[in-house]
Amino acid sequence: MNLKLLLSLLFIVWRSTSADEFTNHWRATEDVANVQFCSHDSYNKDGSCVCDVDYTGNFCLNRKCRSFGFDGYLSNNPVKVDRCICPPGFLGRNCEPVSCVSGKSQVYSSLKTEKTISLLASYNVKLQKIWENGDIGQLICNKTDYARNFNYNYEKAALYTKNENSSSCVAKLNQYLTADSCTDDDEKPIACIPLDINNLNSIVQYSPPNSIVFVVTNMAVSSITGDIVEDIIATSIARRIQINVLVYNNTGFQADDPSLATLSNIAAATLGQYILPSIENDNEQYAIVNALLENWDQGYQPTKVFTGGIKTLPVDTSKDIYVAAQLSYGQNAFFSVDLPPTVVQKTDFWKLYKLTAGSYHPQLSASNQISDTPIIVYTTGDLVAYSAFTSDDVVDSAFSVSVNQTSYSMVVKLESENAPVDYEEGYRTIGNPSSISLDTTFHNRAFCQFNFIVNANCKSVGASVVTMITANNRNSVSFPVYCASFSYAKKIYNNFAAETQNMRQLEFEQSFSKDFACGSDIAPEKTGERSFIIVAENSNDTNVTKSSVDNLFRNKNSFFYQLIDPLTLVPSSRYSNFLAVLTNGETYQNKTHTDYGKFMTKVLNYTNTSSSEADVSVPISVKDMLVDAIEVGSLYSDILFVVNFNVSMSANDSLAIKTALGTKRSKLFVLFVQSYTQYGSDVYQYMNDLAIASGGIAVRLDNYDELHTFFTLYFPTLIANDIVAKAYSSDTKPGIALNNVYLQEQKYYLLLTYEDSSEDGPVNGTIQNGNISVASTQTIGELQLLTIQPQSAGVYNIPIRFATPAKISNAILYATTDSTDIISLSFVDKDGKNRNDVEYQYGAFRPVIYSTTPFNSSSQISITYSDPANPAKPIYNGSIIPVEGCEEFKWTTNYDWICSVSGGLYHVKIDSPSNSVTRTFPITCLGPDAGGCLNGGYKKGGVCSCPLEWSGNSCQTPNCLNGGTVTTADTCACNPAFTGSFCESSVSACNNVPSQPDYRSDLSSLTIVADVKALVTGGLTDDFGVTGVPITVILYGDDISPRIVESTTNSMHLLDALKNRNSTAVSPSTSPADSDMYAALKLALDNQLTNRALFVVYTSNADVSVNSDFLIRLATRRAEVRVLSVAGTESQNSLALSLVGNGIPFAVKGSTNFQKYMTVYVGPLFQSLGYTANKPQRVFNVFKTDVLNGSTTVTFPTDSTFDNARVDAFVHVYNGRVDSGIPQVCQIGNTNIYHIKDYDPKEKQTIQLNLLTVNTVGYYAIELVGYSKTAYGFNEPKDNPNGANEMVNSGVSFNEVNLLHIYSTPFDEIAPSNPGNFPYLSIREILGNGTLSAPTTLLFTRKNSTGCFFKYFTTLDVCSQSGTVGYQVQLTTRASATENRQQQFSLTCFKTNYQDGSTVSQGHGSPNKDCDCDSNWGGIDCTEPVCANGVRDMSICRCPVDFYGLRCEKSFGLTSTTTAGPSTSAASTSSSTQPASSSSPSQTTNSASSSSPSQTTTSSVLSTTSTPAQQEVRAVAFIIDMLGNDDYAFNQTFMSMAQYYKLFKYTHYVMIIGNLNVANEMSITFQQYPNETSILAKNDIFFSYRSTETGGSNVSLALTKIQQSYAGTKTKIQSPVSLNIFYLTQIGLKDDDDVNTAFAGLEDFQRASIVYSPFAKDADPAVPGNLTRFSPNVTSTRDYYGGLVAMKNETSANADVVLPDKPPTASCVYSLQSNVRVAIDRSLPSSADIETALSSFLSKFKVGFNFIENDEARCASEDPLPKFYNGRTAMTAFPYYDTYVQSSKFCPSQYAAMQSFPITGANPTPTYSDKLVRTIGKQINSSSCVCNRYADAKTIKVVVWLPRSSGQVTTNYLNYLKLGTDNAYHFVVPFYDVTDKDNDLYYQILASQPKGADYYLLPNAATATDIQKDVIDILYDKICQTAGVDPTAVPPLLSAINTENRNQVDY
Repeated sequence: MNLKLLLSLLFIVWRSTSADEFTNHWRATEDVANVQFCSHDSYNKDGSCVCDVDYTGNFCLNRKCRSFGFDGYLSNNPVKVDRCICPPGFLGRNCEPVSCVSGKSQVYSSLKTEKTISLLASYNVKLQKIWENGDIGQLICNKTDYARNFNYNYEKAALYTKNENSSSCVAKLNQYLTADSCTDDDEKPIACIPLDINNLNSIVQYSPPNSIVFVVTNMAVSSITGDIVEDIIATSIARRIQINVLVYNNTGFQADDPSLATLSNIAAATLGQYILPSIENDNEQYAIVNALLENWDQGYQPTKVFTGGIKTLPVDTSKDIYVAAQLSYGQNAFFSVDLPPTVVQKTDFWKLYKLTAGSYHPQLSASNQISDTPIIVYTTGDLVAYSAFTSDDVVDSAFSVSVNQTSYSMVVKLESENAPVDYEEGYRTIGNPSSISLDTTFHNRAFCQFNFIVNANCKSVGASVVTMITANNRNSVSFPVYCASFSYAKKIYNNFAAETQNMRQLEFEQSFSKDFACGSDIAPEKTGERSFIIVAENSNDTNVTKSSVDNLFRNKNSFFYQLIDPLTLVPSSRYSNFLAVLTNGETYQNKTHTDYGKFMTKVLNYTNTSSSEADVSVPISVKDMLVDAIEVGSLYSDILFVVNFNVSMSANDSLAIKTALGTKRSKLFVLFVQSYTQYGSDVYQYMNDLAIASGGIAVRLDNYDELHTFFTLYFPTLIANDIVAKAYSSDTKPGIALNNVYLQEQKYYLLLTYEDSSEDGPVNGTIQNGNISVASTQTIGELQLLTIQPQSAGVYNIPIRFATPAKISNAILYATTDSTDIISLSFVDKDGKNRNDVEYQYGAFRPVIYSTTPFNSSSQISITYSDPANPAKPIYNGSIIPVEGCEEFKWTTNYDWICSVSGGLYHVKIDSPSNSVTRTFPITCLGPDAGGCLNGGYKKGGVCSCPLEWSGNSCQTPNCLNGGTVTTADTCACNPAFTGSFCESSVSACNNVPSQPDYRSDLSSLTIVADVKALVTGGLTDDFGVTGVPITVILYGDDISPRIVESTTNSMHLLDALKNRNSTAVSPSTSPADSDMYAALKLALDNQLTNRALFVVYTSNADVSVNSDFLIRLATRRAEVRVLSVAGTESQNSLALSLVGNGIPFAVKGSTNFQKYMTVYVGPLFQSLGYTANKPQRVFNVFKTDVLNGSTTVTFPTDSTFDNARVDAFVHVYNGRVDSGIPQVCQIGNTNIYHIKDYDPKEKQTIQLNLLTVNTVGYYAIELVGYSKTAYGFNEPKDNPNGANEMVNSGVSFNEVNLLHIYSTPFDEIAPSNPGNFPYLSIREILGNGTLSAPTTLLFTRKNSTGCFFKYFTTLDVCSQSGTVGYQVQLTTRASATENRQQQFSLTCFKTNYQDGSTVSQGHGSPNKDCDCDSNWGGIDCTEPVCANGVRDMSICRCPVDFYGLRCEKSFGLTSTTTAGPSTSAASTSSSTQPASSSSPSQTTNSASSSSPSQTTTSSVLSTTSTPAQQEVRAVAFIIDMLGNDDYAFNQTFMSMAQYYKLFKYTHYVMIIGNLNVANEMSITFQQYPNETSILAKNDIFFSYRSTETGGSNVSLALTKIQQSYAGTKTKIQSPVSLNIFYLTQIGLKDDDDVNTAFAGLEDFQRASIVYSPFAKDADPAVPGNLTRFSPNVTSTRDYYGGLVAMKNETSANADVVLPDKPPTASCVYSLQSNVRVAIDRSLPSSADIETALSSFLSKFKVGFNFIENDEARCASEDPLPKFYNGRTAMTAFPYYDTYVQSSKFCPSQYAAMQSFPITGANPTPTYSDKLVRTIGKQINSSSCVCNRYADAKTIKVVVWLPRSSGQVTTNYLNYLKLGTDNAYHFVVPFYDVTDKDNDLYYQILASQPKGADYYLLPNAATATDIQKDVIDILYDKICQTAGVDPTAVPPLLSAINTENRNQVDY
């Protein structure tokens, strides 16, 4: 076996059994999470998670560390922290860009525990030998403060160790070591394995910022590609990683090997050392590494670089420094020194010097190094620089490295002695960096962390060293920067690797069989397996007519004998056993047998000793005997209960019997024989309820004669047939109906039981349907039997009308058939258990169905509920669908049903049109009876307490919403825009629909607002353990105005800013007491870095009135405010502020209170919100705050969303305590804090609160860190009463009625017609005295339109008083019918002007009632930019790599894939101070930072050469064909629209409307969109509205609506350049569609029609001719591009508009599900033409496929592969040449890397050998990764060979190259003429394939005239035909095509 392969295998085995740090359980845990919950402000769409741009994965659990951040949870990473470790200066939680924050105290150096020392070595036996005199690996193990990484050149194997002791590290290292033997399998010497540069890249990616890497090699370097080298250098520079390279020369290779130049360049770029060995070979490298490592450990950093152009630099001479230089053999470096330097370490070609303090000149010179190599100075405590690049003036740092041909400004932060350096005028650059040009002068950015800025221009790809000189010319500092290639930058910053915002994650779709165990817990009903059970009294009477045993068992005409035929013959063998339960009062006996004759004998024997008649005065409980009888019997039994004695029954008894009946799905027939007593309505009601619930009946008979008649007429029908349909009503009704029943042309029995209002007996019923023949038989008691027969098979409604209204009515329709066909219904509950019953408050139940006859696509299932108002109230109707892999219950429906009425009766009807069969199953929602209260009400103090949606004495009156009125029938009459039983559903189509919810739920930053006078009482003395989130400190209260003094991501840096102050050192503030604190709070809100933040206010005096300007700002932010006051007592003002901040007050009374609060609450809170692998991200919510007046019990909501979830709870009680045994963690003044850690949310949590002192008032707050989150926003109801406008703001407006829209998750759609299951609000006003008003409850309205994003809305009538402080809102949403979620937030009122009259609109809008924002700005205060490109994050736009500006509206023009917004002026490198903002064409001053409205700057950021011109305006209306049935054509329509919008640079106002002939046709009025993707996103919305309406099309109606919308938008569309209406269609106009008349008012519009045809087909020629009525301009097209060209030509002012290149025609392989592996012969080319042809083939071949390029994360998952792979192609490639074969993998694909593979062989043909061909065979049969799909029969596996010459044929070779799996084929594309086929290896591997070798052999590609047409297209067709796919096959839908549209995510 190949030794390297063996070592790799052994290492993998060792890793899998080693310590826990080598085990990654991420995937296993993520894949079993519940898709209902999408973490990190992401959301669920169509069963999959759409992730926030900073997260990815099935459930958005996987954090993306932006800007080269290091993921602290990276697999096998030894630096385990729960956050991203960001490059210096990136403050975002995920290292994303954030807006500038004042203060410069963040230190960018790293802790030792968050740095690594890494070693990469070409470890072979020769290096092993020399290391016997000094093992560098053990040397690194000695550095125990750091994590250490080792890679000894093992492919895919590295050792990662934590900061453990040296001996443990060495032990692991020794276990890891296996040296390359440098021999072949026969132990013959061969060249040692080269150093693989991929291993260096792996080491770098696993190194956090400020780490160090040592590369030690005695071999050349392999696998070098430009992409890998760029990744290494860019990552290292971004993270400030030093890479030092040390070369040995003891293996025979030359140290001047060309491949080592790559390592030299990498070392120089990262300010590391490249060290060649001395000519005398010894282990000098050991001492060198030791010296470099010691210096690095002591804080020495490379801070100055001398080059050929920079020979002198000012330096600080007060410290010892080290200097390293590469030198010619035996030479020394030259320095300007007074004393000669000490040589610390050296080789013949490199030296490390030490220059002692004072021995060198202030203007230090250094020279004599080897040409083009640097001399590097190492210092400690000296000036250090960190750099980044920014896209505009308000973003602190946007990019870690810049991009070639861009002019992003470079920003710098300086540190000295581990402290920030303030900006000083006069800092400058010197020298000429190779890849970047800079202005010479830096400018001040005082309001940013990176407080130096300079104009920069990346002029070429590569690394540079920038050197700055201080203003006083006494010091200097150097640092590396990098200009990345555009392709690399786009990959890194735009995250092509499976990280797109709009990507639909389809991985989590477990099979039904896995979810629900296929119904294996319960067997379905089978013919002949029922039990027949009779329950009766074992008594006789001297009067034979009254004797139970005589009439039932013993007489010859008794019921017993009457049953012989029905039970045994009709139909035959229905029952498998028989049971009699014979009672004597309280006792009973069971008699059973499987043979009816023997059963009769046993019963007759037992009744010989029957007792005398029962005492009817003594009631007998029948619960036990009935429950026992049901449980003894089989499933699906028939139970006959004959009652002639006094029966007692309670509600509990009834529930127990119903439960037993439901579990066994048994039918109960109750026959009251009134021989001794008349049975009143009480017991009859109970028994009737039981019988009806089971599908049986209850009837009162006068005597046993009537019982005999019943058995003769009725009972054979009841037991012989199945229920077809059933209806029941418990309210007085004039009739009842059976609706939508499939009937065959045969006889049916209809059984009616009912009684009139006086309970006097039956009421005759008649059927009113002329198509049904009806015959009536005898009526007995409440029972009437009708026979009915339809005139023909079909679907029928059967109305039944009573002679007089019936109080109780029950109708059961039975089929009369001898068929043994059976349909069985069961359910699967939330635990995956199969069961026959459903249970109230137990969660969702999924129906599963067994049928002896298969269902078809028309089969339906419906669920109805029988309530007093409606015997068949619809709950659900849907299709029956098959379940794969199940043996019994093979059918289901896509609905999880939750029964919402305890004790309620439901009916599940199953229709099978294929055989015209309907079956109905009565199902009881098992739970306690409601006690006479209807509709979910319950008795409380003898009065019905009703649900929110009902009122009235019995909860019988609906509360009609949205202006609906109650009718006399207790129903709602709704306004036209609403529907539903309560008018609770809006039917209007929504507009301005967002693409995803703006949750703002992640509490992801901390701001501490501290009064310096409060710090006199006590400050911070210790770290409180918050890392990885932005932290800002604002101080106020002295003679300095409020200011930001600290911005950091680590709380350990706060000790100085928040330390205890000496009272004498605090100068008193001259500001009024009320202005200082609120000025600081306003500064905090203006500088809030994340969507949601926690503010901790530490003040000396909170007794100041709540500031109205503060409330206005708070209305636009999501901030939690917690107030700590050192006053010792709490005032009304403090209480009011605390309530507004959604908390309660804290009265600080001791010097340690502030520290305690931060340590026991703030620290644990953020730790509980920390990123944890394998678990959904938790969300912080306030559950409830309230006044505490006495003993109070609070119950936390249960949450069963996750099996393994844990929730934290924080409880704060002011003037109170918790009496529930929860340990108190801290007391601060009068407030106690409790922390309940990791409790199981599935378990009920209850706490008991009490006052500390009676007759006082307290407050309490409960906060949960769990899994509930809600996106909510507000807008005005003006022109929007139905909630259709979804353009929402973050706050509520003053003196306006506001609509609140919500999108909540996790969330189940339950009982959609019942608003009681909708979310609801409880809202209380926060009064100025710190109290709360009484609550008002508001119900929500559901939005029914599938085009709406927000699910519900309600109307808020708040903020009408000028003095309003705010509101406390408790929002309750539904996790299920049994689980609520409650979260609380506060609202303050937004006003457009501050107290001083200044506008709130921030310069981007005008104050009105609301801010009227400029077109490019949004948000309630116009601070949220509308990003022309990129994505908005808070108040900044995060731009793609070639866009910049405040809205990413300007472009460097590096790519044509996205066009900038209206302003297209190019960036300049001049020093002009032109502004970056383009919010107004006339604006000429720099846009102020968003941190302060009044703060401006004169610094230049990406300055432009001219002011942007006035934006042109256009308008277009698209009429979309909603009736054409071709999906491809429909999708091409939207692609044309999107590209048209982009083509004209987003200048259009766009209207989109369908062509359906319906009044409420889907339409989106004229509006502008940020980019073409926003229009493309509307495809899904309109796709769902497509129809086959018989009403057809109505283009005139669409034109009328266009005219109306245009009239309402004319004020915005001023002086339009063009006006167009395009009818984009597959069909023509209807004859009566008068479009010419409809054009009235639209005369200014140019109009045209475009006909889209199916893929690769022409349109029906009649359609274009028909459309000339719309316009003479008609174009037919097969694809979107043809439509785009036509629309461009029809648009005015198009001369400067340039069409993009026409895309290639889609190939059949696009929709193919395949894995393609390309084997590339990289032998020495015989000519340049062959290289050109090969390169052309590789670049063009992959274009036709729907290609998965980078999918490593998904490929790590286990079988089965997710649906993401359906219809997709995975591609990879590998080269082979000489004796080498490069490994290949699909995860991620190596195809792109192999296209530009730089190595070619030394020989013109490979050296074929057993070893080479066997290795290739292993490559093409690799199945190590799931995504190979090697064993998947549905995936075609293709190997495409690209040989340059023939290969020799041997039997072994052919066997090695056989494909060892099904559906796998070779294809050969030769680059030579195949002539000697018998002796050509490549021809012969084709010979055994089904169609013969010639079919799979392609023409010579080297001589092809057109390689696309002559080779690739032919190959496509052959692959398709081999896969059984028609070469003209249609590509997938647009939504699938765009699945991997990677271009939409930025950063």
